[in-house]
Amino acid sequence: MKLRYILAIVSMAFIMTSCSNKFATKAKDGEVEMSIRKGMCFGKCPVYSLKVMKGGMAELSAQKFLPGKRGLYRKKLDKATYNDLLQAFAESDFTKFPSDYKSMIPDLPLITIGYVAEDTLALVKGKEDRPSNLMQLQYKMEKLAKSEGWDLIKEYAREEENTREEEKPVYIYSEIIILPNPGTMLPKWFKSYEEFGLRVLKKITPNQNYWLVTYDQGKVKPEKMLTMLKADSAIKEAEFNKETSTRGDR
Repeated sequence: MKLRYILAIVSMAFIMTSCSNKFATKAKDGEVEMSIRKGMCFGKCPVYSLKVMKGGMAELSAQKFLPGKRGLYRKKLDKATYNDLLQAFAESDFTKFPSDYKSMIPDLPLITIGYVAEDTLALVKGKEDRPSNLMQLQYKMEKLAKSEGWDLIKEYAREEENTREEEKPVYIYSEIIILPNPGTMLPKWFKSYEEFGLRVLKKITPNQNYWLVTYDQGKVKPEKMLTMLKADSAIKEAEFNKETSTRGDR
């Protein structure tokens, strides 16, 4: 009877160990477990990459516009901060996110978040219109990047900081991105610009009210059309659309 009882305990322990290993990450101590990379925009968006290793060591490469930081930094996260990050990633169902969230707004920086979970390295890219639990992971990683207590390993020289030159935007003057003010009735609003052939091409983002419009350049010059839209009280924002093909992985 005692032998049977001991064997049962051993068997149960083996099963529990097998189950826990099934969901263990590939990352070993010192290997990247969570990461974020923020690319460039046409303005002064912070450009950096942040890696959190299994065990709590973090590495920050601050390339541009991250206040107070420019260079390669490292620090050991306290246990509470590390566990909070780990729990947030583990509870986010990270591997179920699409790998790429498409964007029609070229001005925004491309953000890539990575996580090693369930024996899978998952990378998720996007700019806007992403699930709230994914955005919470971004905010936590951004907060860590801006935190104090980093040890400077190597300061980047000016030429290293500018390894990628800023690209001048290529405007599409026949297309304008508009953001109507709340309460604007678009069908009625478009009628007020019928003489200029103003019409909608598409809604740019499903969860925000940005629209891509075009007009007849034979009836109005691009700069005049843009000036009118910017001066219109029904419109909050207006700008020419830009090409994205030359921007690369931002």
